[in-house]
Parts: sequence; structure tokens; C-alpha cells
Amino acid sequence: MTADREVSFSRKTESRRVFAGASTQTLDDVVSTELGEKRDDKDRNDAAGRRCEMRIAFDVDGVVLNSIEVILSHMSQSMGRRFSAEELFSWELENLGVDEATIWAAVDHLYELPWVEPYEGAVDVLSRIYCSRGEPLIFITGRKDPETARRQLEVLPWKSDVPEMIVTGGDRDKRPYIARQKIDFIIEDDLQYANEYRSAGVGFGLMVRPWNCRSAVPVTERFDGWAHLEQWFHELSGSGADPVRSQAAEYRRD
Repeated sequence: MTADREVSFSRKTESRRVFAGASTQTLDDVVSTELGEKRDDKDRNDAAGRRCEMRIAFDVDGVVLNSIEVILSHMSQSMGRRFSAEELFSWELENLGVDEATIWAAVDHLYELPWVEPYEGAVDVLSRIYCSRGEPLIFITGRKDPETARRQLEVLPWKSDVPEMIVTGGDRDKRPYIARQKIDFIIEDDLQYANEYRSAGVGFGLMVRPWNCRSAVPVTERFDGWAHLEQWFHELSGSGADPVRSQAAEYRRD
């Protein structure tokens, strides 16, 4: 497995911690071990009569940042034709008939930008969730270098100070990072590993976008936008039940 990196940013100290390390374990070994430990921790908490507050993670591109428009715009300039998100059925951009070099040039352009437009409501809702919980926001990105995502998240128009945040990731399959952060629920736009997340007992909230709206892949929740997600969050916070665990358990029985 390739080395992975985790970036933690604190608005109080304005410091970063970057962890890197190589391993000879396979991805499946790491996922199996760490998700097993995650379930064991939950079992111990349940047995002791303690219900931990759900830990929620957010994907970055396609959920918080409107990255696809940046990529498609760059590709359009390179290819001399206009590409639209409505043409997509997934993040597999090769299906647009574009060569790999052009795609990666557009992706690298995205990573280098100091600013990427957020989706409507994303910053306001995330700010309110942060204030409500008083805990760092957790972002898990599929980018190979999560540092590029951290920089773009920090400069968003937060209403007051930049919230404390943990930015981690490094692969499209986010299971190792979900396990290490002990995540109960992830907000995603990429359905590639939705079944694997849910089979591991992790709730999957789909942020509906043009490239995933026609999919029949089962998910825990579907969100039409950030206002819808905030409504769900408030309903969740006001309930003593844990719908994520119950729905995930039901999915595994099926």
C-alpha cells in the first residue's frame, strides 16, 4: 500500500501535522483490521451502555467544492469543445472521450488553484455544524495529496474564524481513513465504494449531483443539497435513536 498522509489544521494554533508512512500490508488487510477494531470499539461502548455521538465525515470534491466545473472548464479549453456535468454518469471522465493526459492536466490545474467555488450553502451549514458540535470538521478526500484540499478549504468564506478541521485521505477507496477516524457516516458524491462502506456498517449519505442522480445503488440517505443535509442533521441531533446503525444493520441482513 502506498504511503498516506493526514493533515490536521487548528484555527487556534494555526499548526499542521503531517503523518507519512509506508506499509507492506495490502489495502484489504488494513481495511479489515481497522474496520474490525472500529466495530469492536462500538461494541464495547454499547455494552457499557454508552452511545457515542455519531462521527460524520465529508468528502471534498463534488460535496463541498464544485471541483468538477473547474476540471470540465479546463478540459473544454484544451479540447475545443464544451463539456457539461450533465454528460457524466460517474467520476470516470474517460467516458467523455478525453485522453488521460488531458484529464490529469485538468486535475493538476484544480489542485494548484488557490480558490475553488464551494457549493451553495456548504460553508454556512458546515459552520453551523461546527458551532453546534464544537468538534473539528472531518474531511476525507480521494486526492492523493490531502494538503491541496486543506488549502482550498481554509480559504473558504467562513463566517468567523476558520473552523478546526481534520483533512485526510489519499485514495478513492476511503475505508482505511474512515476506520482510522472511527467514522459512522460519510457524505459522498462518488458511489464507487458505497456498498463496501455500508457493508462495513458505515452510513452513506449521497449528495445528489448530475453524475450520480440516475444511479440505483442503495444508500443510507440522499441529500438534494446542503439545506436538506442540515435538516437531516437537526433531526438526527434531536433524536435518541441511531438511524445509521439500524439502517446499516438492515442492509447487511439483506
